[in-house]
Amino acid sequence: MTGKEIGLGIAAVLLGWFLVATTGYAAESIRDDLGREHPLQPRPQRLISLAPSITETVFALGAGTRLVGVSSHCDHPKEALAKPRIGGFASPDLERILSLRPDAVLVTRVTQERVRLALEHLMINVYTMYPERIEDLPDSIRRLGTFLGNSTQADSLARITASKIEAVRSEAARRSRGKRVRVFFEIDPNPLMTVTDQSFEGSLISLAGGENIAAGLPRAYTRIAPEVVVQKDPQVIVMTHQRENLAPLNARRGWQAIAAVRNHRVHASVAPDLLVRPGPRSPDGARALLDLFFPLGDPAKKR
Repeated sequence: MTGKEIGLGIAAVLLGWFLVATTGYAAESIRDDLGREHPLQPRPQRLISLAPSITETVFALGAGTRLVGVSSHCDHPKEALAKPRIGGFASPDLERILSLRPDAVLVTRVTQERVRLALEHLMINVYTMYPERIEDLPDSIRRLGTFLGNSTQADSLARITASKIEAVRSEAARRSRGKRVRVFFEIDPNPLMTVTDQSFEGSLISLAGGENIAAGLPRAYTRIAPEVVVQKDPQVIVMTHQRENLAPLNARRGWQAIAAVRNHRVHASVAPDLLVRPGPRSPDGARALLDLFFPLGDPAKKR
């Protein structure tokens, strides 16, 4: 072998190492959304999902038949309702999980870190799917699909998801004409809780052309004082914890003066699943927010 051939071989090896280090993809393993390595062989056949968002994604990847257990909150698609239940989102039944003999348990980061550590202590393969922003979702889908051995389906779903995300971004730019609307996103009334720009929901707000009034607060999900909301004067309020009676807002001190309340732009009409579950339907949630922020017809009149 010539010196030139040896040099080319070394260059190829270095390039391979570089690609693995920068993309997380390798022939023998894949990195989950925590950056932890998982072997690709053997392909996991018995799966348990502890998050509704992941259950939806597994079904969308064509691997739903391999789910042998899901959390009690997993209700979409309807086929998920027929799967064995292993307990709550944050407090699953570990003995039940062990009895189902999973090859892998799929978790998210939100309130499930303790569960992940407990499962790993039991020598169970735990894969984390947690796209921090909607822009991260396509790559997160590809990673999970690669781990499951469904790369072809994952590539297709990721491309569709990315296309939908860009379509919302483009339409938001067209409708907003460069002027964002102030938004308050309420996830719990007592105590009053909201999302910041560190949350997945915060990225949906931004993608749809909204300006989150709580963007700069610490932590992804945080308390906010009612008087701060009054001071920030949001033009739109989105609520995920109730779907009907909005009357209690009028009983909150000073909230009658908020633009969103005065102009009847308080919304609880969007299915919360579209907004709080990072998965294939998330672009639909962003589109729904866009329609609330910049409704078609006479946007200027409704802002």
